[in-house]
Amino acid sequence: MSTVKAVVFGAFLMCAGCVPAPDTEQEDAWPDTGGAAATIRASGEPGNCRFTWDGEAVAPDGLLMRAVATIEDAIDAHGGAANMVESDLPSFAFQASGDGPYHCTSIALGTMRSAGFYGFQFALPGGLRGQQVYLDVPGMELDAPRVVVALGDDDELALSGRAMTLDELAQEVPLTTVSEAEGFYVMPSDGTSTDRVHEVIETIRSGGAMVTLASCFAEAFDTPIGVESLGDPLPRC
Repeated sequence: MSTVKAVVFGAFLMCAGCVPAPDTEQEDAWPDTGGAAATIRASGEPGNCRFTWDGEAVAPDGLLMRAVATIEDAIDAHGGAANMVESDLPSFAFQASGDGPYHCTSIALGTMRSAGFYGFQFALPGGLRGQQVYLDVPGMELDAPRVVVALGDDDELALSGRAMTLDELAQEVPLTTVSEAEGFYVMPSDGTSTDRVHEVIETIRSGGAMVTLASCFAEAFDTPIGVESLGDPLPRC
């Protein structure tokens, strides 16, 4: 297991059960997932974000309660978090309005992360799913350095502080992966479109690298880039 994946898996074991269990009086308000991964959708705009769980509209607190219930089902099915390996961890499929801002996506992903989910796949047309994307774990130290890919509101892109195009990023990924780190840390801005985030992630994954996606803004992983809109202002971790 790589350093990045080992740290994220370790964080899951440490945090499993640290989110309060759902109110038992509300447990009948949603269908039993049986520990299966769900499809989460985010849409809307700042101040009017909307979320669904397997097609059913939910508020952010409802999203959290369902996520916690799914994690708890998985833990119970394996007799405790300590008995689980990486492949046992539930993941989820994610959809969002392609041209919508990352703001609502960050709320949905941050909620799922706080419940104990450590990764997801983008839901693609035809029922397909993209490759695994890892979620950030605030406060966790990594042995491998982070290579930050910061994204702006208007398709700006910077790799470790260097502005570049998507094609240039595709050329850099294989070289950077081998020489500098095990994975890339993608930090969108609040207004980055979901399509742009997905496009950048797929470019990195196509180059053979893992991706960790920020759902909040971490000072420790910011890189001076000379453009204030890149990587900020997401909610603070």
